[in-house]
Amino acid sequence: GGLDSTSVASLAARMLAPKQLTTISYVFDEIAASDERKFINLMVDKWNLNSIQIPCDDVWPFKNWQDWPHNPSYPMQDLYFPMKERAYCSATQNKIRVILTGSFGDLLYLGGNYWLADLLEDGHFREARQEFLEHAHYVGLVWLLQNGHIQPVIRNFMNATPFLRIVGRKSSPPAWLTPQSAKYLTKCSVQGSQAAERNQHLVGENVNYGMLTDVLNTSRFMVETRDPYRDRRLVEFAMSLPAYQLYYRGLYKRVLRKAMKGLLPEPVRVSLLRIDLAAFYLHGFEKENTSLIEYFQKPGAFWNQFVKKEWVVSTWKFSDKNIRANGKLLTIPRLCLAFETWFLKNQTFLG
Repeated sequence: GGLDSTSVASLAARMLAPKQLTTISYVFDEIAASDERKFINLMVDKWNLNSIQIPCDDVWPFKNWQDWPHNPSYPMQDLYFPMKERAYCSATQNKIRVILTGSFGDLLYLGGNYWLADLLEDGHFREARQEFLEHAHYVGLVWLLQNGHIQPVIRNFMNATPFLRIVGRKSSPPAWLTPQSAKYLTKCSVQGSQAAERNQHLVGENVNYGMLTDVLNTSRFMVETRDPYRDRRLVEFAMSLPAYQLYYRGLYKRVLRKAMKGLLPEPVRVSLLRIDLAAFYLHGFEKENTSLIEYFQKPGAFWNQFVKKEWVVSTWKFSDKNIRANGKLLTIPRLCLAFETWFLKNQTFLG
């Protein structure tokens, strides 16, 4: 139902016609903010899809976290693996062997917050001024700073100023690291190519790791997932675009929206409604919060050697007020949880 997955489905349906394309979607009866049936049904009507819709209200994040499936190679990090397992099982039952996903589509546009820096660098000063003033008026300077739209301009200025470029910007260890683990970090300057910095999320190790972590699940169900948005040609194209082609006047995925005109149902193509799993995450967060707080406060956890317990507990407690705003911070406690459950089950092998 999202813009990325519906774009893949539209192109696949057009290529497969007159045969019918089968799609698999997650739906929610209780969590309306995460339910995409409004857009899914529009796609069904436009392309005559065989739509398999899987209810997932009962497999909220962190459910039965003590019994997460064990992979000896690395900790389990995907909170939504039960939903995926249902999709893979449904694919097997329907004799589907290859699944095209909409995964990693968002990564192509994460460099969009460099729009102001790129407008200035390309000499579009009048447009940069106009866009900046409109953003400042409608969303405010605080929002621009919090979402990283101004920092690239400051970094460009520092890199263009000889004295500031020589001084550089020294990195500091993250606040959540213990002194023991912080000392292992290499002391280095954050200077470097802005192009490399803005595209790190497209070519860095994290995205490559993310592509591999689901192989264990898919192989169990004898299905193969393929990620069109990781096609090298598409990634290189996104990296070559100025950021103001990725984000424009509050609208992300500008290129995709233009390219899919006539292929996507118009309400899907132009929608600014954000439907994601944040509400579903919050649902699981609230249901399992008591047991998780007790776990994080428990002494003797192996991760305590690397991550400050006080930081984890305070961050987790504070974040229940605004999951979306604190989503990145919540990654650290979640990884601690994944590491500990993996480590305890792996102790026999690790010695």
